[in-house]
Amino acid sequence: MKCTIIFLWLMLLLSSCKHVISSEILVERRVHFDTISFGDVYRKAFIMSNPTNDTIFIEKITHSCECIEVLNENTIKFISPKDKDSLVVLLTPQDVGYISRRVSIFLRNKQEPIDLIIEGYVK
Repeated sequence: MKCTIIFLWLMLLLSSCKHVISSEILVERRVHFDTISFGDVYRKAFIMSNPTNDTIFIEKITHSCECIEVLNENTIKFISPKDKDSLVVLLTPQDVGYISRRVSIFLRNKQEPIDLIIEGYVK
């Protein structure tokens, strides 16, 4: 019984973490803008950390719609060991209501991308 409670507590703690290590990159995975205005431009810098002793190579970066622009998607090619870099994303909402958009980072030798989710309510 005691082990079950400890296990459940650990699972709850891990699931509530804001940052996740995914494919060796530590990065904030979800950003929620509360209420945002239609047509305004919103900027978010996602800080990507490489806690490993190996260089991580970025193959490509994609996004889910034309309302997203990744300012430096062509200049970030790798993250050195124990180093950081930022991915600067601009969101210009083109719909009214709840939105959820995605930026995907594809790493060399990894099948699944790292998905960064940007969401909010547009008025």
